[in-house]
Amino acid sequence: MDPTIINPSTASVLANGIGPEGLLILGAIYFIIPALFVVFIEAGAVWFVARSRFRRTLTIVFYANAASFLAGIPVMFFFARLFDKLPTDLHAYFEAYPKFCIQKYLTYFVISVIVEAVIAVRWLARDGAASRVRVLLGVVLGNVLTYSALCPAHYYGMRPTYLGAHFSADSTWARADSGKIVYVDLDSRQLKSIDADGRNREMLVPHAMTAYILSRDLTKCLFVDRDRFYYWRGGVSEAPREIGPAYPRERFAPTATADFSPSGDLIAYVAVTHRPSSFNYDYELHLVDIRANRDVVIDKAADVKRIPAVYWSDQEKTLWLRVVEGVDSRLDWGDDPSKATKEPGMIDPTHLAGHYESGEYRWRAYNDVVSEDDLPNLHAKIYNTLSNSYAIITRDQNYHRRGEGIVIEIADNPGIALLSNHRYFGDIGFIPNTHLCVLDDETFGALYLMDSDTQAVGKITAGAKFLLFSEKYRKKPPARWDG
Repeated sequence: MDPTIINPSTASVLANGIGPEGLLILGAIYFIIPALFVVFIEAGAVWFVARSRFRRTLTIVFYANAASFLAGIPVMFFFARLFDKLPTDLHAYFEAYPKFCIQKYLTYFVISVIVEAVIAVRWLARDGAASRVRVLLGVVLGNVLTYSALCPAHYYGMRPTYLGAHFSADSTWARADSGKIVYVDLDSRQLKSIDADGRNREMLVPHAMTAYILSRDLTKCLFVDRDRFYYWRGGVSEAPREIGPAYPRERFAPTATADFSPSGDLIAYVAVTHRPSSFNYDYELHLVDIRANRDVVIDKAADVKRIPAVYWSDQEKTLWLRVVEGVDSRLDWGDDPSKATKEPGMIDPTHLAGHYESGEYRWRAYNDVVSEDDLPNLHAKIYNTLSNSYAIITRDQNYHRRGEGIVIEIADNPGIALLSNHRYFGDIGFIPNTHLCVLDDETFGALYLMDSDTQAVGKITAGAKFLLFSEKYRKKPPARWDG
């Protein structure tokens, strides 16, 4: 699996969501309060069974728990590594997770009893102050009580959750005519298409890529590979042409800074220079004529805070730039593109070239909607919380976290100690003229099909950066412009 087709934002959720004060609060909730609970319960159990002095018992049990905590650190890292070995496909993952937790809790229990018993018996039974057997029984009873309380709380608070979903290993249950999905193959990084039922896989563009713009007739593709724009048109044997550097615009894929004309003969892209010791940029808007083999700069600006996004109109020699919402510029030219004129205006999404673009990219932030799509009576959404990425299909348009009308909800939260293995969903969209929804698991590189009628969820294929032939995936300014 090539990591370049997985969004880098998955690594930044903690930096975006948690500050120093948040870490202190989480530490108090997750560690200090349960630790005090454990010490007092276990001290009470040993005192009750062994008939020892409570104050001395409390002190020794505190040190015994500190020792068992230190002994459990290597075990924590061992299970973190073991967690990586769990199956990542949703149907197998949800089945394996409870077994993994039972194994983990039993191991911690055994280590706690052994370490704490050695210390408690050694110090409480010294000089015959208490019976060794009673101290041992008290340690066992105390751990049984605390683990019986904390393990269910930890499991139900940290487990991956789902509502309504009926998982299967594949999506062969879908109708054969359910629709086509375009995606980047996880292994080859080439652009392919596949039916919703996982059959009829076809090659579209036999070249590696990480993001792309695709023409309506699927014969022209402007794509990004390792920070360079390439353009492909024609048959499978055609070699792509290198166009220029690709620079990712804030909160969007690098394809936001490029587009091509309705005929496919002209390409526009933004070349960016980052100013040293500054957050500002210089940029040049290049116009590439494929047939004439000519590259002309038609617009440029210096020391700007935002990189413009590029949208081609339905006219061959007109394109639009957007810096922020409400600040659009129209560029027109005749036979000489170096004399292009630039005027303020407002983009009309109904008069754009109408190419398709792989799912938009956004930073991961606390409670931020990553992707959403709508049908008349259904709403699909992916949003983040502090530790979760939720994929939801609901009948309630205003649903956020605890609404009514849930059809399917999936979230993976493996616990604070395993945040490095967290699963993030990247995109969600309805296949046109169906109640089927495609879900992108961007962390593990898989596409899933979700049926809002039967609540079936099955894996389509290993892939990323999908698009559907729907209005959502037209290249146009997004409904939520927060870049």
